This record gives sequence, structure tokens and C-alpha cells, in this order.
Amino acid sequence: MGSERPHLVQTRQPCLLPPRMETASEERPHKRARTQREVESSSPIERSAKYWFRDGNIILQVESTQFRLSQGVLAMHSPIFRDMFSLPLPHDEPLVDKCPIVVLSGDRSEDWTYLLDAMFPKEYLSEQKPTLEQLSGVLRLSQKYDIAHFRQGCLRRLKCEYPSTLAEFDKDADNWMYIDVPEGSSPNLVAAQVINLAREIGIWSILPTAFYSLASGDVPDDPSSLTSNLHNLQDGIAVLAGRMVMMRSYLESPLKWLDPNTIPCDACTQIAECTAMRTRLLAALGTRPAIVAAFFEVLQTKSADYLCTACDIRAREVCEEAKQEYWNKLPSYFGLPDWEELKRMDVE
Repeated sequence: MGSERPHLVQTRQPCLLPPRMETASEERPHKRARTQREVESSSPIERSAKYWFRDGNIILQVESTQFRLSQGVLAMHSPIFRDMFSLPLPHDEPLVDKCPIVVLSGDRSEDWTYLLDAMFPKEYLSEQKPTLEQLSGVLRLSQKYDIAHFRQGCLRRLKCEYPSTLAEFDKDADNWMYIDVPEGSSPNLVAAQVINLAREIGIWSILPTAFYSLASGDVPDDPSSLTSNLHNLQDGIAVLAGRMVMMRSYLESPLKWLDPNTIPCDACTQIAECTAMRTRLLAALGTRPAIVAAFFEVLQTKSADYLCTACDIRAREVCEEAKQEYWNKLPSYFGLPDWEELKRMDVE
């Protein structure tokens, strides 16, 4: 994709894992009788233009939108609906167009449209990538209604974009491979939306890289704008604290190739030039906090164009030696448990 990915770096902070609480996404649908009067007296009801099947035998009402669908299709995908439909209807159950109505409280009609798009694809084996909004909607509902194949597909895409191993992170950190992020989208906004979704659903293992993406974002004016789209105040505190630690400790990170003890190296063939270049780069970093935070990116700016061959090789060796160590520490910058614990906590 044309949209750039924000590009990774310990602080002892309070653990930011809130006690598990039941959220709206964990509620189960409640089937109850609704009289025609109740339906008409609420907000103006609209039939879905896209998912109102004349041969449908169940009406789902989500907010002010009604979807007329097949019980069999819903039951095939979701054991929650399968169990619901196995119960006999009361004799006095009110019907609309000979169909019972199920009101799904807490759901969004847009999310149901995205879920039904997945249930009724227009193409066979389509390779089209979902937008983050589409993926979020399908993930919320597939979690709530236990639609395992959709849920696992959404989780797989998110974990590929925000991996828990350095090898996966290094594969293609600059491009969106599994989610459709339009060119020109704000990387900071996307990272914040992913953090919010991860908290909502319980996808803990993607939080460190999502936090890193946001903390290393370029903010020319007000750093607090990094956190303005986060729903959780503690997440905002973690982002800003982690960013400051990364900026302060860069000479202990893979950026320590800029340390005078590294460059110029023992085999340097142009000591004065390499020393001057290292000094200029170090000074430039001091005025670009986003580059300092995104320490993996600096050496990728073709240091061979600025350093002699021996210093370039040594700089890259130092950087690679430090990367895995700092990847292992990444969750701690944001007050999170280690990678293995986060993966154990993930929703499946």
C-alpha cells in the first residue's frame, strides 16, 4: 500500500492491564417479544437496503435498522444464534411479515453490515483487504456471537500487521499487507484506533508494536496530539512516558552506533570525515524526537552514503546486536508484561 507504516525501543511504569470487566462486546443477544406498537413507537425504523431478503425468516433489529435474514445462515456461522433458534417461539409471539424480531442491543448497524458482507461475499475467494473499520466491526460481532472463523481471520490480520516477533516486524514494517489503509491516512490515528480495538477485544500481544508506532510518530507541535484519539487515559500516559524514555536512552539502543566508541571504528579509513558525520547525525537527532524514538529507522537511511565502508559495516553490526535485546524489552516501555505473557492473555 502507499500508506506508510510508522516504524521500534525501558521504562518501569505501572502495569496498565485493567481488571477484566464485561464489555458490551461480551453481551449475548436477548430474544424477546416486541409488539408492532413498540417497533413503530421507537426511532424511525429502516429496512436494510442491502440485507432484506424476501425469503428470510428472522428479522434482526440493530439500532434503527432491520435486517431480514435466514435463521439457517446465522445458525451455520454462530452457535449463539443456533442455540437461540432451537428454542420454540411462544404462541403469542408477535410477528412482522410472518417473521419474529430479535433486538440486538449494544450492536452497531454498520458493524452488522460489515459482518453480513463477510457472510455474503460478492466474489469467490476474494483477496480484497478489509479496511480497519470493516475489520473492527466484524471482529466485535464475531467475538460477541462466537463466529470463530471470522474472529480468527481478523485476529490473524492484526497480528501480522502488529507482530510479536522481531523477524516478522522486520519483514515489511513500512507497508500495510493485510489491512487496507488508504494513502494519506494518519499513521498516528490508525495506531490509536488499533490500540483502542486491542483493549476492547483483548488482543494484548499487538499492544507493544501499536504503542511503539504511536510513540514514534512525528509530532511537530504538541506531543499530546499523539494521545488525543485514545479512549483510555492510561494508554495516553504510557505512550508519552514510553516516548520520553526512548528519546533519553537512545545511546543504549540500536542507535548506539552513534556513540564515539563505535564510530569511527578501529578500521576506519577516513577518521575525520566519519567523526564529523557521526557528530552531525547526533546533533540532527536532538532536533528530531520522532527519529530518536523510531530508532530502527535511522540506520536504514543509507549510512554507507555518509560513512566509510568499515564504519558502515560496524554501525550495522552494533545495530543488529542490539535490536533483539530491545525488542524483548519493548513491552516494558509501556508498562506491559513480557511478550509471552501477553500472548497467553490473547483472546483466541
